[in-house]
Formats: sequence, C-alpha cells, structure tokens
Amino acid sequence: KQVAGVTVTDRQVGRVAVWGAKGVLSEMTEASDGSGFVQVLNARNEQVSELGSDEKGNGLISIVQKGHAAGSLSVNGVGAGILTLANAQGKLGLDALGDHESGGSRGGAIIAYNDGGAGVAALGSTPEGKGVVAIFEQSKVTAELKTNSSGAGDLLLSNAQGKPMLQASGAGGSDSPWDSGIIAFDAAGNAKVALGVSTQGKGVVTVFDKDHTAAELFVNADGAGALTLNNAEGNSGMSASGAGNETSGGAVLVYNKANDMVAS
Repeated sequence: KQVAGVTVTDRQVGRVAVWGAKGVLSEMTEASDGSGFVQVLNARNEQVSELGSDEKGNGLISIVQKGHAAGSLSVNGVGAGILTLANAQGKLGLDALGDHESGGSRGGAIIAYNDGGAGVAALGSTPEGKGVVAIFEQSKVTAELKTNSSGAGDLLLSNAQGKPMLQASGAGGSDSPWDSGIIAFDAAGNAKVALGVSTQGKGVVTVFDKDHTAAELFVNADGAGALTLNNAEGNSGMSASGAGNETSGGAVLVYNKANDMVAS
C-alpha cells in the first residue's frame, strides 16, 4: 500500500504527496508563481488548509472552506501580521492588523466589512496613541469615538458627506473655556451652537456665526443667569443679567459698534 510518493506535475515541477486510507492527505509542490506551498486535505479529499506565500513573497497560512479561504495569517507591507477572516460566501469579513499599512507606529487595528466587502467599522489607535472606534459609510467616517488630548472621551457624528454634525466631549482640553460639552455643526461643518459646562462648573449655551460668538447664555459669577448678544463683528451689543454686581435686581447694558456702553 502506497503511503507517500515523489512525482512530477504537468508543469514539470516536483511534488511530494502523503496518502491516507481514503486518499491524499497532504502534498508539497511549487505554486504557479514559483514559490513552494503545502496543502492539507481532509478525509473527503477536500482542501482544508494551505501553507505558502502571497503575491509579495510573504509567508501565508490559509484555512480553506468550500473552496475559498475562510481565514488567513500573513504579513503586510510594513512587516506586521494580518489575520483575515472571510464570511460564509468567501468575501472579506474582518481584518486584524498588528500595525497599519501606512506605518507610523500607530499600533494594531481591527476592521469589519459588510457583505459587499466595504469597510464599515474599525477599532484601533490614533497617531497620538489614543484609542478610537470609527463607523464608515462609503469610505467616509460617519461616527467616531476616541480619547482626546485631555484624556477624555470624544464622540463625533458626521453627515453622509463626512462633514461633522455633532460633537460631544468629556473635557474641552487645556486651551478650552469648557470642561465638557456638545457642539452642533451646519451642513458645511461649521460650528453653530454649543451646550456645555464651563471650567468654573457653570452651564453655558453659545450660538456661533461664521468665526465669532453671536449669543451666549450662561451663569455669571453671582450665580444668576446672564445673556450676551454680540454684533456682526463679534463685539458686545447687549448684555442682560439676573443680578448686578452691586444690586439685587437685574440689569441690561447696551453697547454701540465701538463697544462703548451707551445705555443701562
């Protein structure tokens, strides 16, 4: 009974085969690109795994199911490991990377794909070494959860064109007047209104126009409500307060374009 053999394929390359009771269990030969490979078959003479190299000459281990690679372990262009898992139809389902193809020591990542092979979600790290989770739609990021420079969480929601529409932050950062807040944007990605908590622990609502604050509702140093309305240049136009500095009653101040108070 023959259990192993050395033969020559129709491409005139060597082939080593090992037989089991029901047929070939494994064979070692040359792939079409000139590299060597080993394939393993099950008792039904179906290929179930393969060890060889990819088109770039990197090592490759594949698990085969129903004629397609259900999973593979290989190396990307920067020398990091890649684990690729396919769905039941043999299409790309998930990638786990030891490092990004672009390099830069960004660390590992996991990318999930839909039935059409398009990336729809990713978990990884930013170039600054912070954790990030991203949701994609047609290659544009529509939602992103990450850690900002202050070490607090940030949630960014974008429209179908990839423009930011809503941002929620657990902390504004060392250069921000806010401790935490939510910012809403227009369709062009410009900040229009914000709701948050100041670094003094007071609530504040701000309305923006172009590059300046148009109106702001907040709690002043006396603990009373205050409203500031600015002119088109961003200078004070009117301010109203529930309590003045020296009186127990409210106060309204009106300013001219030169920012001089003209009425109270």
